[in-house]
Formats: sequence, C-alpha cells, structure tokens
Amino acid sequence: LVQADGQYFIFSRINKFRNDSLTLSAFCEHSSYLLIGTYEFTEDDILQGTASDLLNQTIRGTRFNIRGAYNSNSELYNSETDNIRQRLLELADLFRGELVFDNFDIELVERLGDFNTQTIQLGTNLLGVSEEIDYINNERSYEVDLVDLARLNGYESTQPIELGDTVRITDEQLAINAYERVISIDYNPFNKSLPLITVGTYVRTFTQYFEEELEEEEDNQEDLNIRDTL
Repeated sequence: LVQADGQYFIFSRINKFRNDSLTLSAFCEHSSYLLIGTYEFTEDDILQGTASDLLNQTIRGTRFNIRGAYNSNSELYNSETDNIRQRLLELADLFRGELVFDNFDIELVERLGDFNTQTIQLGTNLLGVSEEIDYINNERSYEVDLVDLARLNGYESTQPIELGDTVRITDEQLAINAYERVISIDYNPFNKSLPLITVGTYVRTFTQYFEEELEEEEDNQEDLNIRDTL
C-alpha cells in the first residue's frame, strides 16, 4: 500500500526504464480494488434485506467496513458473481445509489460529486480531448487531458474537479459541447494540477478498465500515477 492525499492505494503495475538514466514508474489503484479478488460465495445466492444488511453480508470476512447507507428500503438481490467489488457495484445499482470508498470504509450515498463551475475548453484549461461514440448503445465518453486550475496558485476560489462531478467540455473544432460526469481520474500526486479524467454518460466496469490498462503500453516516465473511479 502507498498513501496519497489521505487515501491508500495498491501497486497494480510497475515499469522500469533505461535511457539516459534508470527510472521506475508505478501505477496504483485505490485500496477498494483489493476486493476484486475471488471469494467464497454460494452460487446463485438469493438475498433479501436493506442496503446496509446486504452490503455488510457482502464484505463479511474482509478488512472493509460499511459506514452507512442512505437507502433503507428492502430489496431482493441475486448474483452469480463471486467477486466482492462487483457485488458491491451491483448493490449500489439495485438501491439506486453510488459508493464512496474511503480507505477501508464504504458508504452508499445517493450521488457522488457536484456541479462543477469549471468549463473545460481550449485556451483555458484543455490540453487534449478524445471522444468515443458508441452508436450501438447510443453512449458517449471522453478522455480529457487538462489543467485543474483549482490546484494552481492564484486560483484558490476555483472549484477543484472531483470524482462524480458534472463538468462542461467544449471544443468547437470537434463539435463538442457537453455536460458529463467525471467517472475516472488519473493523476500524479506530486503534480495534481495535470490530471487525465474520463467523463461520460456510462461507466465501464472495473474489469474493463483493468484489462485496458494491462494492454496499454506505458509511454511516460512519471514516478507515480494513481487512479480512482466511480
């Protein structure tokens, strides 16, 4: 584990480089990814209870703790996965909420983030943007390389970009003018003003993110990079 910004992260990948000097690059993911491991569950479990009841049953035997759940309704839950993190995400969807992972504490809230007052646009804080359009499912997502102005001296009154925030992205040449939610943030904790954020109308599963990162060739030599996702 490595601690950054008050949160624990796990080393998921380390790359070594040699050019003019020797460099070690580390990529880390939030401690909640420890729950990706396979655990013993009875196949086709059918459970019923409140959000708090089902969340506590799901993390039983781990080092994690359920801090609370905003929804007190009782629901029927059936899952075929034996992966705890995936079950937690399924329960969050069942109870129409989102999960806050705070080190080893987990809380179900109605919604993460806020409406962010920053507009991401060329000439102000936008360094690069890519848009992915899925015509089959009618979905869009964006990867945005930007300067988070709130992390710079002189911009203390600007609202920092956080996970779950709704932000506006504009690029006239790419015909982009969209309000979307931040669903993933990658950043170097030693230079938080230059994050890579993913925003969009859909959230890929943690498995898809993990597989894509393993396939992606490392093309930078930052000392440490960490990721947090919805």
